[in-house]
Amino acid sequence: MRSETPREMGLAPAYFPLGGSHAALTEWRTCTGARVASATDADHLSVVPSLQGTLPMEEPADIYPLLRRRRSSRSMDPERPVDAAWVRRLLEAARWAPSSGNGQPWRYIVFDQRVPEALERARACLSAGNQAWARQAPTLILSIAKLTRDDGATNTKAEHDLGLANMCLLLQAVALGLHCRPMGAFDAQAARQAFHIPAGYAPLVMIAVGHPGDVSVLPPDLIEKERGPRRRKPLHDLAFLGEWDAPGAADG
Repeated sequence: MRSETPREMGLAPAYFPLGGSHAALTEWRTCTGARVASATDADHLSVVPSLQGTLPMEEPADIYPLLRRRRSSRSMDPERPVDAAWVRRLLEAARWAPSSGNGQPWRYIVFDQRVPEALERARACLSAGNQAWARQAPTLILSIAKLTRDDGATNTKAEHDLGLANMCLLLQAVALGLHCRPMGAFDAQAARQAFHIPAGYAPLVMIAVGHPGDVSVLPPDLIEKERGPRRRKPLHDLAFLGEWDAPGAADG
């Protein structure tokens, strides 16, 4: 039996950073089978020209290209369902997330074209602001935290661990070329009732997933947000060296 090609495995065309090291370039090409850009300025980190100008943003530091490409986009194509095999890859990525004591306190409910009435009920749980765009998403995934450990003790790290699993899911979506946006603004109690979520489990985040869509069909205020720059607080406000508020953690 022949091996699957990268595209058959669901790997999107790779966008390797210009100026990446030869070793990293080789690893990226081996993993994805993608054409890789080259650059004469080895110290300059950018994206390949096919992406330049599409996502205006504050330039991150030299981080892995998969992280650079992640964006919580609202633009999704309602006419292109996400294949069930790709949904499985997203869930598999979440399954391999780290967790406290290997408790794996994450649970997911998937809503897509396979059970359309459940998808409509999930959409109805979203806030009005999220419904304005997320009704275009062909797939919603409700992420849920199991609040106790297997021995019955309260798991104080459950929400943290669910966040780790969700980030693995988001990054897998980026690798597949999908848009993926987590949402906190939804009616958790309505979701609990609609989908029979038992006590001891907390529905925390709804994640919209879809193929990239046409930004111009979004409401005007959301178009502006989609096309606007990505912004982050400076590192010196977020990371300290040795004690609280002490500078130097990000030096070097």
